[in-house]
Amino acid sequence: GIELKSQDEMWVHIKKQAEIAIDMADVILFICDVKTGITASDIDVATMLRRSNKPVVLAVNKLDNFDMSLLFDYYELGLGEPFGISCEQGKGLGDLLDEVCSHFDSIPTDIDDEYTKIAIVGKPNAGKSSLTNRLLGYDRTIVSAISGTTRDAIDTHLEYKDKKYTIIDTAGIRFTEDIVEKIGV
Repeated sequence: GIELKSQDEMWVHIKKQAEIAIDMADVILFICDVKTGITASDIDVATMLRRSNKPVVLAVNKLDNFDMSLLFDYYELGLGEPFGISCEQGKGLGDLLDEVCSHFDSIPTDIDDEYTKIAIVGKPNAGKSSLTNRLLGYDRTIVSAISGTTRDAIDTHLEYKDKKYTIIDTAGIRFTEDIVEKIGV
């Protein structure tokens, strides 16, 4: 996870890696966890992503019962329509991918780089690595209930419908509520 407000050395490095992934990405896939609901951390990350001036697609994972009314609060993030998905059950991924791909026509192409980059960001245990594995069709990244399993961004190439993509699974973004860490003492 990224601790945007932490001065801990590990979290500072993870934040830098996430910023690099965001900067490199053509499209950003921001993933939230419906089971924990919208959090202050989600709002902070959404603010950071809006400032990137990159296309951002919001996915809300763990919507296993597909109760779409649970998505309404996510409009508060100011990122457009939230897409409800269940990585575990493979639900909603088609609509999500259609939305991600809809942004590719507006991306300038670089002759030197044939892969369109998609960064997957969000807080720890929102399901970023599960989504990466589901999109790839195999277990490329470790999925665990233990927070912080993914420490660095992991790039994986994917070819889909004769197009080439780089999926960037980032470490989860975390924010601290510890007042000492917030003021940097």
